[in-house]
Amino acid sequence: MVFETFEILNEKGIQILYIYPYMFFSLSFLFLDYINDGMYGSFNCITFDHATVTPKVLLRNQVYYYESPVPEEAHPCSIWGPTCDSIDCISKQTYLPKLEVGDWLYFKNMGAYTICAASQL
Repeated sequence: MVFETFEILNEKGIQILYIYPYMFFSLSFLFLDYINDGMYGSFNCITFDHATVTPKVLLRNQVYYYESPVPEEAHPCSIWGPTCDSIDCISKQTYLPKLEVGDWLYFKNMGAYTICAASQL
């Protein structure tokens, strides 16, 4: 939301309008998770094919969860590739449990041309 206040200054024959913008943001709790592949690799299907990918937990705390729900509360998070590039966003908002280094995610139905169109392997 943007709110503006203003002030009018008058001098002989000149009027100056100063506008002071104030921006207010609502904060929410969001984890940023980084994985070892991204938009320049296997996830190029997001750019070229307009694919929507959904992360699922494969391994968490040495326990496999393939096709099974994780018995922990899911939190809003975003998934990012390894480049720290603003384009390297895999999922802007999804819900996953809090992840640690060494946990694994998987993505279903990625398509046939994901790896072959990657910029490097």
